[in-house]
Amino acid sequence: MELTQREQFDFNNFCEKPVFVTDPADKDYPWHGGKWGNESWFVCANLNDNGHKIGFLAHALILSMPGKGDMLSIKISISDQTTGWYKAYESVYPAQAAEISQTELLIKTKEFLMKGDLDEVIVQANMPDSKIDVVLKRTHSIFHLGGGQKFDFLGVEQYDFAIPAMETSGEVQIEGISYRVSGPTWIDRQWGGLPNYYAKGDSAETRMKWLWMNLQLDNGVNISCGIILLIGPNIISQYAGIQLPDGSTATGRISKLDMYDYWTSEESGNSYPTRYYMEIPCIDTKLEIQANPIAQEIVAQLKESTKYEGAADIKGTCMGKPVTGVNYIELVGYWK
Repeated sequence: MELTQREQFDFNNFCEKPVFVTDPADKDYPWHGGKWGNESWFVCANLNDNGHKIGFLAHALILSMPGKGDMLSIKISISDQTTGWYKAYESVYPAQAAEISQTELLIKTKEFLMKGDLDEVIVQANMPDSKIDVVLKRTHSIFHLGGGQKFDFLGVEQYDFAIPAMETSGEVQIEGISYRVSGPTWIDRQWGGLPNYYAKGDSAETRMKWLWMNLQLDNGVNISCGIILLIGPNIISQYAGIQLPDGSTATGRISKLDMYDYWTSEESGNSYPTRYYMEIPCIDTKLEIQANPIAQEIVAQLKESTKYEGAADIKGTCMGKPVTGVNYIELVGYWK
């Protein structure tokens, strides 16, 4: 089928020499207790039960909101990639109403639990018509984006590390049907200042949109990549953090990114691309990425937090050889 191209970005290629980062990251796994305005624990899984494919997202986000204090948002979505079933849920609490540790990874509410350490994590979620109860075990080195250094995110200081391709086992229930699932899960831990987009809301001054993906390829390469577009000044920034099979990391650039097959949400009015073509020349990589199912939006209580979080499949080449893989597609901001 001929695709209709809606947006295309071309960038200059660049890749730094791979390095090993030894910072254990455990000191930044728990909540910093209000030191930072933006704290995120993001879990996305691409699982299956004997060929029945199921993805889920579990995202705990603490924002220091002006006039409201520290607010905890729990977003959960489940995608049955075999049947097309999809549901998303959100709960918002004052941070003091939840159990959140400052000495270990522990975030607990009446419907959600995330607990563990860098090697093993329990994730549990109970929704009206679905349930998640899984254990994640680390199989890769910690993936320090940007070599473990601070970076700019929408004008504020940020830090990030990931634990990719965690070996996952447990149960996902969908409308009373239980699936014994396994497969890779990615944890992404980010913290830093509160961007104006959240502090001031969507306006001509702050309007932006971003795309992020966590590409987990079957050759052992993991890629955290994205673009941010500041719409008013028309400024585009992009990156590709690359973790090689030996655990070393490099910062590359996306030389080509085409976005196709837009789906428009009746709830938010946002229009999201659901199919992509990407090239990262420094590791000789060309990938096609397809969301499945198409409609995977989380409509949030805070309008600026409404987003697309889509389970997806990958095919293409990496280092010149055929690969397949899985990932999640995150689209936040002004996708109109």
